[in-house]
Amino acid sequence: MKKTKRIITLFTAIMLVITLLGTNSVFAIDELNDGCVKSGELNNIKVIESLGYDFIIHESIGEDHSVTRDYYRSENKKGELSHEETIALLYALGMNETEVTAYTENDLQEFAATQNLSVSVYYSKQNEETGETTYLSEKTALAEVKANLEERELKKAAPDSSKSGNPYIDSYMRITISSSLVTGTTDTYRLSTHAIWLTMPAFRWKDAVGISANRCNVVPGTEYAYYTYTQKIITDDGTTTSTIKRNITGNNIENPVNGNWFGAAGLFSVPKDLYDPDIDRGLICSNLYAYIACTFKVAENGTTSFNASGSYAHSKVSVSVSIGLDFGKGNGGGVAITPTIKVIQESRAALKLITL
Repeated sequence: MKKTKRIITLFTAIMLVITLLGTNSVFAIDELNDGCVKSGELNNIKVIESLGYDFIIHESIGEDHSVTRDYYRSENKKGELSHEETIALLYALGMNETEVTAYTENDLQEFAATQNLSVSVYYSKQNEETGETTYLSEKTALAEVKANLEERELKKAAPDSSKSGNPYIDSYMRITISSSLVTGTTDTYRLSTHAIWLTMPAFRWKDAVGISANRCNVVPGTEYAYYTYTQKIITDDGTTTSTIKRNITGNNIENPVNGNWFGAAGLFSVPKDLYDPDIDRGLICSNLYAYIACTFKVAENGTTSFNASGSYAHSKVSVSVSIGLDFGKGNGGGVAITPTIKVIQESRAALKLITL
């Protein structure tokens, strides 16, 4: 009976979207997220089934392979979502488990009632020698990451071998930016950045995660940031694996202003490995994930859209003692580490245009 009801509901949603688009649309079923989510595609509109719930989602794919998905409560004809539906919606929008679990209960309650929730996902790699950044599709990125991690294991087992080359030249990241219209407002948004190292960088010192927007003001006191990583300790008695979480607070949280870009940025120390391959003992850190969120209010009346940037800055070499944070000018708006002397760094960002 439940399955029949779901089929009827899905058919009704499909017919609704066909009515909106016209009768020339083509329907297809795709498998996404390891079978967790199924979607029916109608041009750029998808009826997505996630964890037993159906959502009408708008999807667009950028030239940089970024994937943006938008949910509109009015189009879905839903009331306030349950906790389970809210979680299902986040997965339907393309988030993974690490990103979903970053949200607080207050965030989830806000998402349950929001009129609009949007998520953009970017995959990229950067060459440590040339500094060139390449944006990739999810399929290509994950395939390359798998091969890269295998090469790193070979290099760890035989560090003097030249056959595997240097697998640490390229580093891979996933950066996700989300936006939600705060309930009861027409000009206030909760924005967040999720940055995940798919392969850990070779050089580890100070990094920064940021969320920024132009033509908006930061709502004071709404900043929240932390980072987590997997710690594996190998000893004679065996291997112990744990997840470490550190909040980013105090002087490590700043509100840089650069031109008309405003936002929040958090600075933290990247955990280092202390591993001896000759005896296969020591400490290995992986799966570094950084998160920051902040609420923004549109600054000027008559503004119809603004740009947002979810960004990450990674220092590769430093001779600086004191450092701060800043945002780039122009449409980039990405976080940057500002040193007293010199820092060589790379920056990556997930950009989003938000229409009011």
